Amino acid sequence: MRNINYSGKKAICNICVVMALWTLGVDGATLPPDPDNAALLYYQAFLLRPEPDADTSESIHKVLRGEEPDEKLRKYLNQSDCRDTIEFTEAAAQLPQCDWGIRCSRGVWARLPQLVHFRPLSYLLSAEARVLAADGDYRAALDRCMTMRRFAGHVGDDTFITYLVSLEIDRLAHRCTQVVLESMPPNIDMLTWLRGQLVVVQDVIPSFIRAIEMDFELGIQSLRINPDNLESLYNFESLRENLAEKADDENTRDKILGLTDEELIVFIREQCENFFNTVFHVMDSGMTYEQKSLEIQRLSQIMEDKYPVIYYLYTRRIAEYYNLKVRNDAQFNTLKAAIEIYLIKAQTGQLPETLPAGLPKDPYSSKDFGYEITEEGFTFHSQGKDFQGRGGKLLEFKVKQ
Repeated sequence: MRNINYSGKKAICNICVVMALWTLGVDGATLPPDPDNAALLYYQAFLLRPEPDADTSESIHKVLRGEEPDEKLRKYLNQSDCRDTIEFTEAAAQLPQCDWGIRCSRGVWARLPQLVHFRPLSYLLSAEARVLAADGDYRAALDRCMTMRRFAGHVGDDTFITYLVSLEIDRLAHRCTQVVLESMPPNIDMLTWLRGQLVVVQDVIPSFIRAIEMDFELGIQSLRINPDNLESLYNFESLRENLAEKADDENTRDKILGLTDEELIVFIREQCENFFNTVFHVMDSGMTYEQKSLEIQRLSQIMEDKYPVIYYLYTRRIAEYYNLKVRNDAQFNTLKAAIEIYLIKAQTGQLPETLPAGLPKDPYSSKDFGYEITEEGFTFHSQGKDFQGRGGKLLEFKVKQ
């Protein structure tokens, strides 16, 4: 009996020792911090997002076109995976750093698997914001709109493709914010908060200049690492022949034909940097939009005439891209100006008869927007012409009565 008691006590002691050591081990462990790279959270959001069926996808696009949300969409948004997708996206949007892990050393062959996920995630956020607004939760709806703007900033300017997608998502955020503003009663505190948020989030929007520079660098890297794997214009021999063909004299022609591969890259870089710097100077000048657009087209024509192969490969779409940037600027400025009009309505109970001083300018004219009160709200007009030669109405805002 004594041996049995002794054995039992010994076993209990051993178990206690093991438990104590295990407890010490648990207490001594330190959890690693959450990721500080927003891309890691976005990638998880992409994986979590449930793929909508055809009917649900149509419900999403209907609400984005302005129709009322239906029960199919609400059921989809209430799925746990959808809620987790939004939670991960919200957490990612609050982080300052976002590195997608693009292998820039691969040049134009760098894979961008994240691209296919950007639009569906932005549509999900926009749809949820509109549902929240329809249910009267305007602050949460505007929060989602600001998350979309931060997400647009994180999409980035590492390539020009991602830059263009970021502009698209930003425009979607502008439109979604407008829809929420039109559906909510004027609220001074909420409008003041939103005005501040637009200022804060504005700083994260990708840079047009960096996107142009990165696009060029990726092209140069492609030329350097594998020139024969692209169209014939990209390989060194074809580049020399094309550049020599347009040379002003025989000496210049012979000099170009005698350039080594690296010297040819230096030559191309010098021509492009001179062109880009001149264009960026024009963009930053006091010219009107129309004057800038015409000057950029003139500079592009000079580049095309002098170095057609360099123009074709590296600079031919800069005027078009600049126009897209200005269009986005115009939409953002109308949104900021509209918030000031809504604030006046909230403070005084009526819309101002004329546009107040100090509001954001129309980038097409460098002047104040044209302003007109309508039966349902107010309209902003451009007093200049856009890149397609059109002027007139930019955006019409409704005011909830």
